[in-house]
Amino acid sequence: MKARLVLTLAILVAGFAKADFTINYNTTFSGTSPSSTSPYLTAAFADTALSNCLAGAVTCVSLTLTSSLENSSEFVTEWDFNNNTAGLTSLSFKAGATTGSFGLPTISPYSSNAYQADGDGLYDIMFNFQQGGGSSNRFDGTLDSIVYYIGGNVAFTADAFNVLSSPAGGSGPFVSAAHIQGITFGTQTCSGWITQGAGGNTGSSSCTPVPEPIHSGLFLTGALGGVMFLARKRLFGQA
Repeated sequence: MKARLVLTLAILVAGFAKADFTINYNTTFSGTSPSSTSPYLTAAFADTALSNCLAGAVTCVSLTLTSSLENSSEFVTEWDFNNNTAGLTSLSFKAGATTGSFGLPTISPYSSNAYQADGDGLYDIMFNFQQGGGSSNRFDGTLDSIVYYIGGNVAFTADAFNVLSSPAGGSGPFVSAAHIQGITFGTQTCSGWITQGAGGNTGSSSCTPVPEPIHSGLFLTGALGGVMFLARKRLFGQA
């Protein structure tokens, strides 16, 4: 009887400690709303075995990215996340099972508050999916999904990604944001930024072009270039 009680308590504790969570992207917070049915995308985090991650990781979390875009012209280009773990300096990403046909994304290095979604705050992790090559290369349609195993230099659980972006004007902050392109209205093609929200779509019902976000690294490069140009003009006596 005592052994059975201990086992029951252990199962209950394990259940409460489980940190898995899913983000359902059903709200447009900037730009044009997709014509597909929401939720347009899902991102599911789960704690997993350390052996699933790349060598050197001290912890491992799986992330399953899934597109539910029915409109064949709509596709994902950017997908941003956060992680608030103290002492975290780097993340590793190992691609797992895929469904559908698409090019693997480029994943920018983990950097606190380095990536800004248009009309929202600053994020730590950025996935950039393919834009060219048509539907066979883009992350779109109801059959496109991929699993990533995320390792870190310090221990964390899936719940570490369930944290709001740092405010930087506009809407939000949000736990995550994604950029959908190829949204068509008549002869126009536009885009929108989506997230999980309680109120559903708040984006424009017409086609309003959305500018690409300016990331901190690009802004710094441009600023330094301008300073060097002015200094050179002064050095050579140019007006």
